[in-house]
Amino acid sequence: MSVLLLGAVNDPVLQGVAEALRRRGVAPRIGPWSAGLRPAELRRWQAEISAVLVRPTGAAAGLDPVAEHALQSWLDLTPALVLNRPAAAAICASKPAQLRWLRRWGWEVPPTLVTTSAEEALAFRERHGEVIVKAVGSSRSRVRRFDGESDPRLALLSWCPTQFQRRIVGVDHRVHVVGERVFGCRIESEAVDYRLPASGCAAPRLVAQPLPEEVAQRCRHTCRQMGLGLAGIDLRLTPDGRWVIFEVNAMPGFTVFETGTEGAGEAPISDAVAELLTAQVLK
Repeated sequence: MSVLLLGAVNDPVLQGVAEALRRRGVAPRIGPWSAGLRPAELRRWQAEISAVLVRPTGAAAGLDPVAEHALQSWLDLTPALVLNRPAAAAICASKPAQLRWLRRWGWEVPPTLVTTSAEEALAFRERHGEVIVKAVGSSRSRVRRFDGESDPRLALLSWCPTQFQRRIVGVDHRVHVVGERVFGCRIESEAVDYRLPASGCAAPRLVAQPLPEEVAQRCRHTCRQMGLGLAGIDLRLTPDGRWVIFEVNAMPGFTVFETGTEGAGEAPISDAVAELLTAQVLK
């Protein structure tokens, strides 16, 4: 039995987990079909794989559409442990849909509007004060302030459904859930989007910080409800002590949180992922 690390061979996440697996005496397969996993051999290697870590595939990993479809189907159907199955991760493709589920599971979410109407966007800003803009889908985009009538992109709104949210004041926390393990990180930043700070804005300071147990349990429960064995969760702690959730990422790029977080130790998330994958191999 073996572990498949599925995605681009030069993906830093895959490289970190591969090294953690090797320290445990497990030699993983890395890559898409180019790693020897040919469609014609599908039945043979299906039985050999006991655990899979999924990173971006498709064109980024050199797969044609037919091979990609076959791979996604197998990931949903295989009895192997998959972090994460496409069917489970699908809810992350729509941020508004995800927010509805997160609210049902007991989270506070920011007031949100998805619209193509400039009038609705301006009324939302009038109602909520400071507002930010972000993408509706899962593609990475810069979060920025909405400047109302002076916003140069307002005229383009009718061509693209856009998500507006009331800006929540507080401190960002990034949480990584690996099985039952929870890794909390406090992010100190003055930027609207700490991932992409504007010119002249200091780089964010990342500090390892455990969550209150109630919040950690809610993170675990959320991942179980979504069917995710690995996830990155974006939270913000308000000055009055409320935890507000923004989204759950089913394919988190956690490398920066291992190398840049004060007090995190050496590659703890990669080690936790390797431990979870290895446990499946040794069963």
